Amino acid sequence: MTHPDPGARNHASPGTDRLPAGLTAEQAQAVIHGTGPLLLLAGPGAGKTRTLTHRAAYLLASGRAQPWEILAVTFSVRAAGELRLRLADLLGETVARGVTAATFHSVCARLLREHAGVFGRTERYSIYDQADMRRVIEWLLSDIQRAEIQRTLADYGLPASAEVLAEISRAKNALLSSDAYEHSATHPGAPLIAAVWRECEFERRRSNAMDFDDLLAFAVRLLGEHPHRLAWLRQRWRWIVADEFQDTSHAQRRSSTCSPAPTGTCASAVTTTRLFTHGALPTRSTSSASESATPATPRSCSAGTSAHAPRSSMPPPGASATTSSGRRRR
Repeated sequence: MTHPDPGARNHASPGTDRLPAGLTAEQAQAVIHGTGPLLLLAGPGAGKTRTLTHRAAYLLASGRAQPWEILAVTFSVRAAGELRLRLADLLGETVARGVTAATFHSVCARLLREHAGVFGRTERYSIYDQADMRRVIEWLLSDIQRAEIQRTLADYGLPASAEVLAEISRAKNALLSSDAYEHSATHPGAPLIAAVWRECEFERRRSNAMDFDDLLAFAVRLLGEHPHRLAWLRQRWRWIVADEFQDTSHAQRRSSTCSPAPTGTCASAVTTTRLFTHGALPTRSTSSASESATPATPRSCSAGTSAHAPRSSMPPPGASATTSSGRRRR
């Protein structure tokens, strides 16, 4: 028989009667909120992350949720690590390990590894970072066999690869397809950028790879185009808590609001520093019953993408099984 390490975080989940202790009245109200959307508005240092972790603990202690039914997501790797540590301090290491706490990109990457075949990849797909994608774009712009790109280069000139990548990234995070972007963008080089985008998608598919923006856009598309997969996720993660929600893109917001089951909730914390610059505000919780500004959970999500098959192919830029350069992204 093994004995637990006395220094490890192994304590049991706190009882529901102890959870509101040390919280403000509004924070406690958010912690014990029932089902439906919940939005927390506060300045920096006001206790938003603490409130969200107490919310997760309350769901477990009250019997409303099991650890594997809770998904805690945030914007950066650092913030996700902080979430995991706080959950372990509050719930104990054993219980906290059952809660999925990660970045949006990490959660989408896990989801897509289970369903990679939908997008022409295998579960061992690589993830290209920005440096990889700039090299791919530079190669495509210089490849004389890319007739569509060469034709638009003659019309619009040669842009920097970083500018092309940034424009494609913005469009992907707005959940646009290359065709939709080409017809709606105001960028003067939109036809060229759309042509490069189409060729990039073909090369990533050929190389069994995605970039970081693909993780978000494809995950939203998966949930929107395959209702049975969405239904499965809603049973798997009935409760979602999202920290630093103001830093998320449109694609990240859609991925988080697609998943909660009707009987669960999506609780989001927003730092209002950009709106209120004169000190921290007390944490304010709003629910769908009292605040029209609270985001409603949509019934479905969708995003369009398109693929194009050029005649030549590209050697992979040295990608590994996770990220091609080993670097981590926010």
